[in-house]
Amino acid sequence: MTGLLVELAAAESPSRDGAAQEVVRSILRDRLEGLGFRVERLEGVDGCDHLRAAPDGATTPHQLLLGHFDTVW
Repeated sequence: MTGLLVELAAAESPSRDGAAQEVVRSILRDRLEGLGFRVERLEGVDGCDHLRAAPDGATTPHQLLLGHFDTVW
């Protein structure tokens, strides 16, 4: 977990810069898929897209984790 947090914190992802946020999206997508989640990319504004992940085969949600991956200044 610590390694993931360090990796995410090191990736600059300014608000309103969808291309820069791609690094964080990629880290999270790869990690979630590796854990067996089905990951969808949802279109946002100006390329600042979102990820939605659910356990593969899940038919109803059990938990909701909500966050953001742009840098907070």
